Amino acid sequence: MPNTSRITQSRPSSFATQATQTIVGASQYAVGDAISDSATAPTALPFTVGRILGGGARITGATIYKDDDDLTAAAFGLALFETAPAAAGFKDNVALAITATEWKDCIGIIRWQTTDIESLKVGSGGTVPALLGGGALHIVPDASVKTISGVLFNLETYTPSAGEIVTVTLFGTHD
Repeated sequence: MPNTSRITQSRPSSFATQATQTIVGASQYAVGDAISDSATAPTALPFTVGRILGGGARITGATIYKDDDDLTAAAFGLALFETAPAAAGFKDNVALAITATEWKDCIGIIRWQTTDIESLKVGSGGTVPALLGGGALHIVPDASVKTISGVLFNLETYTPSAGEIVTVTLFGTHD
């Protein structure tokens, strides 16, 4: 399943954008390993952010869901970039190797611990917004719509199910 992204505008001042990623491996991931769709040519998660009347946008929360029941040691980070880093820096189940120059395009990092992650199969129905350090991540799109890129990475030793699907939703407001 390819990475997908969609944007929904629920009110003129708020937005939600979602991307999904299928984890290709089923072997153990170490702390700091990338979680991506390929061990050779990964693609970053695409998040579409719009703007209203030339303003910017603020990401104010995020949710993450897995499509299986196993949440044991599931703790993930999401690095958001203005421009996607080179694929060589986030190959699946390999330590992140994003360059210092690429990190300069990083908008921010969102982290989820096991207690923040919900399983779509559990059917709890709630959403758990990730805390963004008490603030928000500010984006000023250079066009009316901008795609920012996300790179998932592991925060604990974790073994996924083969073909596990992770869905990330970013929530925000327009300036």
